[in-house]
Amino acid sequence: MGGIVYLIVFQNLVSKVCDEYLGLGKSFGTIFILFLYACFFIIGSIKFLYRGRIFKRYGFLILVFIGVCILLLARVAFDPGSFLEKSLGFINDIFYAFMFVFVYLLFRDTTGLQILVNSLINAGVIAGLIGMIQFFFRGYLPAFFLNPYNEGYFITVGETLYLRPNGLIGNSIIYAHFLLLIGTLLLSRLVLSAESKDFPKFTVVLVAEILVFSRSALVGLVLMLIFIYVFGKKIPHFSYRYLFRIVLGFLVLVIVLMCVPQSRTIVLNKVFNLDVATKMSSILHIEQIKNAVAAIKIHPLSGVGIGTQGPSSMSFGTPIITDGFWFMLPLEIGVPLFALYVLFLMWSYGMSVMIFLKTNSPTLKYVSLAFIGMSTFFYVANFINSAFIGKVNYICYWLLFGIILAYYRAEMVSR
Repeated sequence: MGGIVYLIVFQNLVSKVCDEYLGLGKSFGTIFILFLYACFFIIGSIKFLYRGRIFKRYGFLILVFIGVCILLLARVAFDPGSFLEKSLGFINDIFYAFMFVFVYLLFRDTTGLQILVNSLINAGVIAGLIGMIQFFFRGYLPAFFLNPYNEGYFITVGETLYLRPNGLIGNSIIYAHFLLLIGTLLLSRLVLSAESKDFPKFTVVLVAEILVFSRSALVGLVLMLIFIYVFGKKIPHFSYRYLFRIVLGFLVLVIVLMCVPQSRTIVLNKVFNLDVATKMSSILHIEQIKNAVAAIKIHPLSGVGIGTQGPSSMSFGTPIITDGFWFMLPLEIGVPLFALYVLFLMWSYGMSVMIFLKTNSPTLKYVSLAFIGMSTFFYVANFINSAFIGKVNYICYWLLFGIILAYYRAEMVSR
């Protein structure tokens, strides 16, 4: 299963290779995930037939989630518009969240779950190393390695064009928030378990994160440092030593960046909204939010149709809003279904907090704390961007939640 985690994280690279050498097309990544989910469904069904019962602790709420998905599938059938557009909207917004159900059903021992966590962390570190290579050796690398599907973003400093790293997992914004997810996991494990072997890994992720120059991700990194200190310091094994080293290292990196003229210009432009591109992006985003709110007022119950906004709509027409998940989703599916979705998110958040407070497992402690921290950040960031539903981020987010539920069940069984 660890290998599957690597394939999920680097599906963009796998898609490019398959497109270039096997002619399978750019949609291979989506097809692969759908095939993977189908395999999980078959295995879960076999377990259901063999055991006669697959839901033991959280079955009702999982079934509620499945019910919401069925309602949205009905929207796919009856909403106007392209079937492909509607299908992509359903897959991007909801279907990928099924990962937590599959993990909960298929894993019953803690060893396999620990392999999942370690594989995810190691895949994130590899992505961080790739991003660093892209940044420092961009003049020597082939276009294939820099920007496989033209999803990278560029920064102009004077007359010099800089490619923001993407780690070969997607565009730079999704990559930056994926690194934040991995960094939060490592940070939680460092300060709660004091595993020194994780410090070099966190350093790689931290440097790679800073080199993307993403405002929201850098703010998220600072907030995660504060969050983990506030909520983790009450745990007996909390390591102030590693937290101090991390904060010191972060400050040193920032000072080094500010001493280099090019990077200082980029940082100041991004943070203080000084360059033309950043200003135009901010103005356009504010205008789209206003238009989305106006459209929601006109179509509060039914929305304008699933898949019509955001990334799934870009190839099929002109969406009202392209970023900001909390505005995109109610505009697509209507306020009632959106409210059910938010209630489910609140349940997952509350369940993670409960498990964090009750568990005695160090692994479950740090995974739960990381999930709570990232959830807090994503729920706020969803007002301004849609990195939460970037394919890799969304699947890995729900993978972590499935690990939390399955690990807690295993812990309860062993007591």
